[in-house]
Amino acid sequence: MGQPFVPGAGACRHTWWDFPMCSSEAAAMIATLRSCGFDATQGSQLQPVEPQTGSEEQYPAEAASFVSKMIFLPLYSELSDAAVERLINTIPTAQ
Repeated sequence: MGQPFVPGAGACRHTWWDFPMCSSEAAAMIATLRSCGFDATQGSQLQPVEPQTGSEEQYPAEAASFVSKMIFLPLYSELSDAAVERLINTIPTAQ
């Protein structure tokens, strides 16, 4: 099996080390990944934007749900091919 597809991998300059994904069982997935040695996290500054007071706009409930399910996987160039494979194979057992 070759390298997994990583959006942005062809960029000249990488400023990221983690890869976002969603899980309906985010806490359990993070716990499983951490028990397998991967520094997965859910912490993020991403938050849905609240509508202005007096606005007819609705609260962005779908965006809030999406953000609450988002986790970040460690994925960086120094990670060995074997570690990437192990990470990929750990994800289905964590969901």
